[in-house]
Amino acid sequence: MNNKILWDGTYLGTISDEDIIEKFTNIFEYWRIKINNNIFIAIIRKSKDYSPCLIDELKPLFGLTKSGTHYIKYKYKYIVLIKPYLDNDMVINEVQLNQIDITKLNDNLVDKIKRIYVFKDLLCLNKATDSSIVIRKSKYSDISYPLSLLDGTLKISKITDISKSTYLPETVFKKWIKDESPAKILAKMCNIYDLDKLDKITFRLKSEIENIVKRVSDDFYVDLSNILITKIQNRMLL
Repeated sequence: MNNKILWDGTYLGTISDEDIIEKFTNIFEYWRIKINNNIFIAIIRKSKDYSPCLIDELKPLFGLTKSGTHYIKYKYKYIVLIKPYLDNDMVINEVQLNQIDITKLNDNLVDKIKRIYVFKDLLCLNKATDSSIVIRKSKYSDISYPLSLLDGTLKISKITDISKSTYLPETVFKKWIKDESPAKILAKMCNIYDLDKLDKITFRLKSEIENIVKRVSDDFYVDLSNILITKIQNRMLL
């Protein structure tokens, strides 16, 4: 069905109403659409820009699972397409984190949820609630994993604003990050265990961020790599 859809954050062009085969809702809004002779289902998020795709592509650099996205233009507006959770061609019901008894989560899941929130904080994302995260089960095993499905948009002015120390709600700290500092979690996410290797690790990370920015946004967010690396270095040296 969607073998040619790469879910790599890139632009798939402009569509019209004729390209939308079906619309339906199941917690999220879904469209079955036809693009470049490919018919596929996607979760739909109307957006001011395509930065959610860039955010999603950055996740693996920090050890997180990405959702898989593309973006399109529809009626002169941006639409972010998110890879859905399917069984063949049927949508599997998503389980949001706020619907789960967190006392039943194992340590591995909790650690991954903490990392998602630290990533959201690094990028100053406004979708930093349990309802923005889903818990999915691997199709190849019984292992469950968290996925940040909703992230919001990227605002450089927020990332560079040093007057505000965090964009995470106090409820997130009390519930998820009460026993470990965000800086220590970020260090593990970036594999920074020795400050003597900080420059070497962040140089490599900067190059990887630049490659993703160029592929997804054609250098529109050209300063993002410098901004993020400076922010990471500052947090490591506090």
